[in-house]
Amino acid sequence: MDLTQNKQNGFTQFEFIVVVILISILSVVALNRMWAWRAEIEKTFIKTVSGNIRSALGLQTAQLALHGKLKQLPQLAGANPFSLLAQTPEQYLGELSADDPRTQQSGIWYFDKKQKALIYTIKHTDDFRSTLKGQARIRLMIRLIYSDLNLNRRYDAGIDSIAGLDLVSLDRYHWEVTKSGK
Repeated sequence: MDLTQNKQNGFTQFEFIVVVILISILSVVALNRMWAWRAEIEKTFIKTVSGNIRSALGLQTAQLALHGKLKQLPQLAGANPFSLLAQTPEQYLGELSADDPRTQQSGIWYFDKKQKALIYTIKHTDDFRSTLKGQARIRLMIRLIYSDLNLNRRYDAGIDSIAGLDLVSLDRYHWEVTKSGK
């Protein structure tokens, strides 16, 4: 058997090992990049849903202003923000109490009537940080924006002027910067 003929027919063992090592290294790099993208996708999803809600709040404010009904805006503070959307995200489970077992799932939205908060449970928690204890989550609420003319820290009809509605976070949270700098 001629060794040069063997080389022409296929890989040598050494070449095969080098190819396997290269493929392994590339796979690890690709998996690390995809792992970081999962958190970025989740952050983008949360921002998109929040932006849609803020747009709906702006439209609702404009509609009430157009019809001279701005006095109805305070009723929306603490309401379910998803009630203003034409379509809710497919991950929205509805209005649930915090003790409902379904709220322990990750990557879902639900509205807690008792807290008057829209809650999203974080799916990819590796770099997520929050002031909340327990399950990683974000709590959002519709707040009335007004000028507190009598400085009593609450809205008083007939005294304070209404500026609109906003979706605000009830707790501080952030994602830490990953090693890739994103």
